[in-house]
Amino acid sequence: PVFICFCSHFDHRSNQQKAEDLARHYLDSALKDQGDFKAIKFGKVDSLLEATAKGKRQIGWSLYASYQGNDAYGAYEVHKVILKIDSGFSRVLTVSDYRP
Repeated sequence: PVFICFCSHFDHRSNQQKAEDLARHYLDSALKDQGDFKAIKFGKVDSLLEATAKGKRQIGWSLYASYQGNDAYGAYEVHKVILKIDSGFSRVLTVSDYRP
């Protein structure tokens, strides 16, 4: 008998873990020149919806993150941001200050 093995890579991480990993990688690279940052805390990943004529459709994901790090003037403080992530968890689209 001949056995054929089809091997492929599946990402078994949850959507939450995918979003957090992407956010960590993004923040690490974006904040590299601003000194150290630490204590990243994440909220729950949420659907990013767009209104259409037929209702709403999902266009990506949003994730709240807070971290401690330097601001533009070098002061060490807590930053709160919302990251908007594409639907395939491959890149961060935008980052904006969190305003409740």
